[in-house]
Amino acid sequence: MPREISHYLVRQFDYSKCAFTLENGEEVKIEEEDVQMILGLPRGELDIIEYENIETDDKLKAFRTRWGNPVNGAPLVPMKMIENKAADNNFKIDFVLFMVSYFLWCDHLSQVSRHRILKSISDVDNIKKFNWCKFVFEGLVNSCEKWKGNEKRHYQGPQTFLILCYVYKVSNPELGGINDYRFPILSCWNDTMLKFRLDTEWANGGFGRGSDVGRIPLSPLQNEKTTKDEGEYEETYQDRGQTRRWI
Repeated sequence: MPREISHYLVRQFDYSKCAFTLENGEEVKIEEEDVQMILGLPRGELDIIEYENIETDDKLKAFRTRWGNPVNGAPLVPMKMIENKAADNNFKIDFVLFMVSYFLWCDHLSQVSRHRILKSISDVDNIKKFNWCKFVFEGLVNSCEKWKGNEKRHYQGPQTFLILCYVYKVSNPELGGINDYRFPILSCWNDTMLKFRLDTEWANGGFGRGSDVGRIPLSPLQNEKTTKDEGEYEETYQDRGQTRRWI
């Protein structure tokens, strides 16, 4: 993804309004529901609690024993997971940590792992019960506020979500786009399509020159949260007969 679009969107994002402004003055509102629609993440009842910077305990010590310094350990996680081969609880914890660090936060430059979430995800049975949408949404607001205090630094935040939200909610008829969206919106795009859309915008006057089309309805969308007999958390979405469950 081009660095230009990330910087553009963060500069245009007003964290006090939770919206970014297009070139025509329209404000594109972002809400927690958009995270769910775009990324398809669970939206449970538990909040994700992170370690404070100086805080430590046995769970964090165990992680450091496996991976070393969490500041530069994120790039090694997939290789080590393959080498270990065991599909145990450590595998689940490491997988979630890697996805949060590299997919949700996209902090490729500094390669810092989001190890502070170990305070919550070390209990693997609770991973599906957390409100991951709230985690990403609040992370977007807080990271944009922090970045605007020092714009010379690279942006550390949920870039993937922000860019997908932009291409989903902002339409420019001259550039074409996706007409048949499905849930989650992430599944409608691939690298080639996204690069074409953004490169075309860049070559035709720059970003932010479309209009806000809001949250495009897919079809009647139901979000049900139930607790099964064994205590498993289920989050079901029905979209054109499709059902997604987080079990």
